[in-house]
Amino acid sequence: MFQAVTAKTIDTSALLSLIKDFDTEMLNDEEWDRLNKVDPSDEAELLEVFNESTVPEYRAMDSQSQDLIKISLKQALASSDFNFATILDSVEMPFEPIENPKRFFSLLWLALFKDDFSG
Repeated sequence: MFQAVTAKTIDTSALLSLIKDFDTEMLNDEEWDRLNKVDPSDEAELLEVFNESTVPEYRAMDSQSQDLIKISLKQALASSDFNFATILDSVEMPFEPIENPKRFFSLLWLALFKDDFSG
């Protein structure tokens, strides 16, 4: 039987695991200085940051963790009511405020899976 995916059924911890390395608590001074200069509205800059940090970490995970993250991100991006800002608010990042949180995660999808999300 088909179960509808709602914002409440999405594993937000999987989404948090994708951005935890941007938390200021996790960064050394050099990383913080570099990320502090990133313009989150510049898609090319964000993709570069994702490719340098998030993609290698994702690829180093076991396949079960990768699957959980991919499914959770896919469900969130496909959801019409998922609030991406709540995920971003859980992590204190050195970036300026992210004006379009869903686009941020769409770019993360692009970096991880090398295709635009079409859900």
